[in-house]
Amino acid sequence: MLILCLLCLGIPLIGYPQLQSSTFDDNDYENLETSAPLAAKEAYAIIVGISNYPGYDYDLSYCDDDARDVYDMLVDDYNFKPENIILLQDIQASKSAISTAFDQIEAQIDSDDLFFFYYSGHGGVDIESTGTYIHSINSPHPYSNDMDTMWNIYHAGAEYMRVRFDKVDLENGFDYVFLGDTDLADGWYYDAYTGDDTDFWSGWIPLLSDD
Repeated sequence: MLILCLLCLGIPLIGYPQLQSSTFDDNDYENLETSAPLAAKEAYAIIVGISNYPGYDYDLSYCDDDARDVYDMLVDDYNFKPENIILLQDIQASKSAISTAFDQIEAQIDSDDLFFFYYSGHGGVDIESTGTYIHSINSPHPYSNDMDTMWNIYHAGAEYMRVRFDKVDLENGFDYVFLGDTDLADGWYYDAYTGDDTDFWSGWIPLLSDD
């Protein structure tokens, strides 16, 4: 499979080159080598753009539009066949749909063909867990204005922490919940949450290794 990068530069030419003709005799023709015909190639692409995420705090701008622009560029400027491009936007771009797209391209593509993949959206990590440890904490609702409380959670061997909130009810922009590991050498690595929301997960927070 080939990945092709083409850079076209416009260079002005000054003057005209002088052309000279040349002649061949019979011996010269015997030394010429013919090139093998170029194998026919197809170009395939998977394009993913996600702007609208569940909830209202995680939406992005222009990712779905960028995906459409890339699609148009491949078709209009690079002569990709529309039937060889899989475009997934927003709710279409589920994990299963993206996996199915790769399976579909894999079934069609040959080793000499071209493949282009484009993704625009949130990034993240996929954690392979060797086990989970659950610790439940009940905090008062609503929170008092002068509330300043720290909950400590510890489990030997844990490398990451993720918190599920049943409810957060805070004065938006003034009161916050912070998640992090105070033992990290370079300071807190934390997520911060404010406002009013229910039933959601935090991101994965790296923890200092016990080793």
